[in-house]
Amino acid sequence: MAERRYHEANAGRDSRPVIWFFEGNNILWMVFGMGVALLAFRFCHGELNWSTGEAIIAALVPLIAVSAYVILLKSGKPKSFDREFFEWLVHRARVWLAEAGWVRHRAYFAPTRGKRPGHPLKPEPPEEGRAPQSNPPTDKHA
Repeated sequence: MAERRYHEANAGRDSRPVIWFFEGNNILWMVFGMGVALLAFRFCHGELNWSTGEAIIAALVPLIAVSAYVILLKSGKPKSFDREFFEWLVHRARVWLAEAGWVRHRAYFAPTRGKRPGHPLKPEPPEEGRAPQSNPPTDKHA
């Protein structure tokens, strides 16, 4: 009689959950977007007394925003792609504001301008055209 062979089958470990185009942890973004959309609908329809159609349109705004965020910046991209994209946007905005004259622009992560402080124990090299200064020894006991 043939011996029965057992194979491990952990399909849950090998796959990622997918709902439409949301996969993995991006599903949490979809849940968050749905929650905000429901809150927006409830607020617009109940508190602001908008019609059902207007409230649905207002509720679609956060859902579309979250979907666009996941599709364009998260799905199929490296983990840090969205964060680096927003850092790039902030940098471009700072450059644009500097060119418009609203803020003073410094290079990204650059030290402040001016004379760089030297090492406290190392003597500074003499400037061009000047003789090196020698400090005469002082007698502290006198």
